[in-house]
Amino acid sequence: MLSLQQSPPAPAWAHPLPELIPSLRDVAAALRRVKRCPEPGPGFRIGICDAAGRVLAGTVVASFNQVQRLSLFLADLGYGDVIAGEAEEMQGCHVLFVRR
Repeated sequence: MLSLQQSPPAPAWAHPLPELIPSLRDVAAALRRVKRCPEPGPGFRIGICDAAGRVLAGTVVASFNQVQRLSLFLADLGYGDVIAGEAEEMQGCHVLFVRR
């Protein structure tokens, strides 16, 4: 199981930013709102997934507080979060947001 303190292997992190994918425009807007208030922290890799669980885009947020706020915004957009899973399932991310 992947803990939030462990970083996934670097080679597994090659996801485009949500801003670069037109269908994720609302997700990119939610990320901008969350990142507006900078916070110190270790950094968390976030993956945005389709309904099948395939990572379409990714980004990094600074703190767990930002992860929690992002979770609330994305829940309104129809995404559920996954914070614990096997390393392969997490696809190089600390947190996945999967389209329901």
